[in-house]
Amino acid sequence: MKNGLRLVQLLYLLRVPLSVCGFQIGLVIAVHAAPGIKGLLGGVFDLQPGGLFTVSTLTLLLVSVETVTSEIVLRYCQSRFRLPRLPDTWESSRSLGPLCVRTVTLWLLILYLIGAAFLIGQALALSTRISLLGKAAYALGGGGAAIVLIAATAFLWQRTPQAPGVHRFLLFLFPAMKADPEGYLFFHIQQPGRELIYEDRILPVHVFAATLALVWLLIYAVLGLLGDPSAPNYWVRTFAAPALGSVLILLTVLCLVFGSLAFWLDRYRIPCITPILLISMIASWCPRSDHTFHTEPVDPVVGLSPQCVVEATQPSGVSGVVVVATSGGGIHAAAWTTTVLAGLTRAAATLPGGPASFPRAVRLISSVSGGSVGSLYFTAAYRNGAIPLDSLQSQVIDPPRASSLDAVAWGVVYPDLLRLLLVFPPHMNSGWALEKVWARNIPLPTRLSDWRPSVRPKFHLAIGTICLI
Repeated sequence: MKNGLRLVQLLYLLRVPLSVCGFQIGLVIAVHAAPGIKGLLGGVFDLQPGGLFTVSTLTLLLVSVETVTSEIVLRYCQSRFRLPRLPDTWESSRSLGPLCVRTVTLWLLILYLIGAAFLIGQALALSTRISLLGKAAYALGGGGAAIVLIAATAFLWQRTPQAPGVHRFLLFLFPAMKADPEGYLFFHIQQPGRELIYEDRILPVHVFAATLALVWLLIYAVLGLLGDPSAPNYWVRTFAAPALGSVLILLTVLCLVFGSLAFWLDRYRIPCITPILLISMIASWCPRSDHTFHTEPVDPVVGLSPQCVVEATQPSGVSGVVVVATSGGGIHAAAWTTTVLAGLTRAAATLPGGPASFPRAVRLISSVSGGSVGSLYFTAAYRNGAIPLDSLQSQVIDPPRASSLDAVAWGVVYPDLLRLLLVFPPHMNSGWALEKVWARNIPLPTRLSDWRPSVRPKFHLAIGTICLI
């Protein structure tokens, strides 16, 4: 009974790394459990070679963070939470049986590795653009890179215990450890009053966790620079984090932040989300913390009446008006829209009006969400009132099929996440990242109103796409 109660207490204290691991496994199970979810998330696991390498590296680094977070709780639960101390080995206390630090840590490490295996295995199974040999090479390469980084962290950690400057620097960064030293600092008992005297030396596992967090901060910054959608050298992003990698980055950040807060605040029965909410509230008072949309002044223009649009001149031999309505549905709706419109353009090229027959007949496009993205690519391909047939595949059909989920995930993990705690450039967010991806694939005007001069004399399309994302 006593061991069962202690196990429940430890499970509660370990809730952060266990929840992160459970999310990894649950994400993979959800892809298989529901066909609708597989259609939504299946593309997240379909990786390019560089993405598979990055995901393998990030997954094993997440395992190391989960393990270190658990190790801190298991080793210092006695001094921090007044729980009975777990022995280091079975032989230290037979009455506790398997409840010892080394055994529990080993079982937790196995659990975290199972979660990592679920995730990487799903990525290997759904990455259809990589050969079997390539999958093995990139997955093993990513795992090897993670092991090298963890070994480098351990090497740095072995040098820090004998460096007083490192301990003073960490205590300067985290003054809470000195203000409430139990479970953080070395101590000795002063006789005869048995008073605890704390030294200015941090306990070793905390030093390793700080070193690992520093290495992870460097990786976070590098991947953020590589994944920036506005970066001019797009080829550098070969090994940038894909959408699944951004999910792993977010999970690692949550494990580090909430694991640290839980170890500090559980002693006082304060929810670990409380300081996050307070900092977010303070940051929200700054005017530059809000999302903003860039606007530009527009010169007054004379609108086109519906009658003027309908009565516009068409190519000889062609009559009628085409109105296009396309619904939403993400990348599938965008690809469906461009495929159908391109097919109609090709089919109508045999009419007396030639290749301009269908494009000139289109007078109105009403679209929403993913369908509006496809309509945008179609309308941007107009040249002098027509769409060149040789550019349909490259400018209309192929671009909307390219996933922009990586850029959106980058926007969530970097500008959107940092804006919760810091003052960040107001125009940068996940929507801005999405626009940058579209701008790379399509020669968009500065404003949709810039299309008006070509609309009025040529009437190739009177009303542009209505984008509702």
